[in-house]
Amino acid sequence: MEIKNNNHFPQQKIEKILRAAMQTDYYKKLFEHNNLSIEDIRTPEEFSRIPITTKMDYRYHAWSMINHSIIDQLDMEFINRNKANYKLIDSHLEKYGLNLTITSGSTGTPLDVIRSANDNHRNYFALNRYRLRQKGFSPIEPYIWFLPMNSMTKSYFYESSTNYIKTHNGFDYFITDYHDKELYKVYEFINKEKIQWATGSPTCLYEYAMFIKRHGLGQNFTYIELHSEPLLEWQKAIIKSTFGVEPVCVYSSNEVLFIAATCEYGHYHVLDDNVYLELVKLEGLGTQSKKVLLTSLNSFDCPVVRYDIGDIAKFSDVPCSCGKSSILLTGYRDSDLIYIEDHIFEPYIIYDSIYFIEKEFDIKVDYYWVEQVSSLCFIYTFCASVSWLNLENVICQYLKSFLCSSFGINVKIEITFCNETTLRSEFMRRKYRRFTSLKKTEKRINI
Repeated sequence: MEIKNNNHFPQQKIEKILRAAMQTDYYKKLFEHNNLSIEDIRTPEEFSRIPITTKMDYRYHAWSMINHSIIDQLDMEFINRNKANYKLIDSHLEKYGLNLTITSGSTGTPLDVIRSANDNHRNYFALNRYRLRQKGFSPIEPYIWFLPMNSMTKSYFYESSTNYIKTHNGFDYFITDYHDKELYKVYEFINKEKIQWATGSPTCLYEYAMFIKRHGLGQNFTYIELHSEPLLEWQKAIIKSTFGVEPVCVYSSNEVLFIAATCEYGHYHVLDDNVYLELVKLEGLGTQSKKVLLTSLNSFDCPVVRYDIGDIAKFSDVPCSCGKSSILLTGYRDSDLIYIEDHIFEPYIIYDSIYFIEKEFDIKVDYYWVEQVSSLCFIYTFCASVSWLNLENVICQYLKSFLCSSFGINVKIEITFCNETTLRSEFMRRKYRRFTSLKKTEKRINI
């Protein structure tokens, strides 16, 4: 196993995060089981002896990755008893400075991610240092964060009438439908609240930019920050010409938060005051692209060490004009949009539906594939070896209800099964595109 690391090994920060990790059950047991001592870890080579924490590890051990001083205060019996009631759990966690987030599941199965408010503040401090280097921009200006949370997922956390969350200097705005009617509401909201900068996915900002252009409206921002998926050059051109600002990109994850950000030349550079990044070569990933392993350097309440985020990258062979080494994301979270009639929806609706059938029926979904085969029909493919085949009809009805409520449109759902070997192979082949839309399928057929 070949490993390439950041240019600089932040020994003092690594020592500090390892001491924090030893205050959790998960990492304490991991070190003891592998006869490792944090006192013996002073170099990148010694650090690489720590076993990798996978998404599956995180899925089953997230609660034991919380510092003893916090976890000992939680009522885990209450949390387990109400595991499907996120409003209750969030209310309980908030008392102890914790919050619960659901990952998109775009590179696999969605996860419950637990973070602390203090860890979040430290991570955002690192990001804001980067933001402050952007000319003519201040992160304390009023902002809008476009959150792709559909109505069904939202109902688990908030009241149905909640369209946004007010923060101390901005708004987290819920949107998954890019229909003109919904985008006009966004336009009016931005003007009313005198929003100065925006953050969201490239898809979202592109669709909003196209709406602005279609209707001859005016909209300028002092800063645009994009995340969650790759920014394509044609998207970048439209966003820049519409809003009058060059968009920047931040590479992040729910588990570790802020990993890298683009410079003025458009290249990603690791935020090495916030994460330690390793690229690990494993079989089947080619000669250059490597798995991304991350260690959060500022998360002491909920530490994450050598975490396999599920992305693939490589260090650039060409030096960046800014003088820093850069990374290229070669396998990144990427999914098609959902097209129904004249509506365009975020694919997170599909990932959320997988997450909630696991919670609702207490089942496990490892490998799956979802395809929009016609305007109003979606086929979910699962592994034939699952133990919940007798629930097929009930689960199908639940998925139908979830999607119909999220879209506000009646759709048809079908469930199919295939053998584990085939599905596992498809999972690896299509790992970064778990959902295929009708529009993308039609394009391939026409070609």
